[in-house]
Amino acid sequence: MHTLFQDEFYPATEALGFIRASAEDVAHSYRDWLSRLGFATRTTKHETDLRQTMPLLEPLTHDPSRVIVAATRNSDWSAVFTNSASGNDPTSAIAVLSRDLRTDGVKVVYTPDVRGGSGGTLGRLGARIFFYTAHDAANERSIAVPSRTIYLARQSGSRWLFEAKGEPLAFEDVEAYRRHRATERFTPEMLEQYCRALGLDPFTDDFYTGPCFQLEKDASAAALASQTTFRERQRRWQITPGSPSGGRADR
Repeated sequence: MHTLFQDEFYPATEALGFIRASAEDVAHSYRDWLSRLGFATRTTKHETDLRQTMPLLEPLTHDPSRVIVAATRNSDWSAVFTNSASGNDPTSAIAVLSRDLRTDGVKVVYTPDVRGGSGGTLGRLGARIFFYTAHDAANERSIAVPSRTIYLARQSGSRWLFEAKGEPLAFEDVEAYRRHRATERFTPEMLEQYCRALGLDPFTDDFYTGPCFQLEKDASAAALASQTTFRERQRRWQITPGSPSGGRADR
């Protein structure tokens, strides 16, 4: 198992967000949301797959101004990415768009666990996260909230934290959550299996077939002052795209 595009567009692929609706509907809903927040937004449709479209997110900023909504091989689901220099976090988009479109949303994170080496490298804190937000017509909220959360992440040193909240979904291996070692309670393979049970294949590059919709609002002064690139952020975090995860990963 590897990260999406093997980190070529990290940090935009740090967390992956999905809405169960067509890419066109998601893009329209996203634009309406930004309009309610007072932003005028330009929308451009690109007849390209996600890999070809992702460079349009640059420059990255700490106050995101660009969004890509990508159609996937499963026409029921669309993916959402932003140009946040701090890393893509689709939590708010899933909460709002799931409510507005009266549909489901999923957030997925896979970060290989890589320990820092003797050369002073920082390494990466491993994580496997699955958030599922189910539309509940009988309980309309101001925003949708996750109905199922499974979280496993290394906090510091060798300590891992595992949490599972909400009612288990039918496809879950709930027996695994009782295993002694935290890293065996929610493995990368389990994360992939859970996604595939919903019709998602988030870590397969050609799953994101396009077309893609690019949304762009005017960048704030703070955004203009904090412009950066994928390569600059990867160098800052000592991430080499396309390289093996290295270290003692996913123990």
